[in-house]
Amino acid sequence: MGESLFDIKAFEELYRRHYTRLYCFAYDFVGDIETSKDIVSEAFTRLWKVRETLNNDRIEGLLFITVRNDCIKYLRKKKSSDKYMAYCLASMKEEDEHSFSSIDERIEEMQRVLEQLPARTRFVVEECCYNERTYKEVAEILQISTSGVKKHIVKAFAQLREHFHVNRQNK
Repeated sequence: MGESLFDIKAFEELYRRHYTRLYCFAYDFVGDIETSKDIVSEAFTRLWKVRETLNNDRIEGLLFITVRNDCIKYLRKKKSSDKYMAYCLASMKEEDEHSFSSIDERIEEMQRVLEQLPARTRFVVEECCYNERTYKEVAEILQISTSGVKKHIVKAFAQLREHFHVNRQNK
């Protein structure tokens, strides 16, 4: 490439030259139009922020690696979210259709159980399940290991299972 990315015109040319290929690359990974656009736009935004530290001859490779890594990160978060959703759906199917009169009551019941958890465990569940953070991200926030985060999740889910299992038997 050779030109300096300090120049906005050179950066715009880089964007025009690579955006479509990067978008198609991202779309092949994630299969979602808007997510692919977001991932590619974010890659260019991050590139712009660090442009002064880059070797201009390797920009294209860096862009593809960044997009690939962001796609993988997105898919991991989605997989985690999908697992939680599957768990919730499975627990709903297990329940007798008369045990809760509506989904809203079930959600309120889950919220009450979560509020009874220790603050740190509740924080981990909220960050991982509601805010879609990875175990690693939550571990960094709390300055604990990822296995520590997993232990909090296991503890919370065990308490939820126990609560709903006991309530189902009592009804």
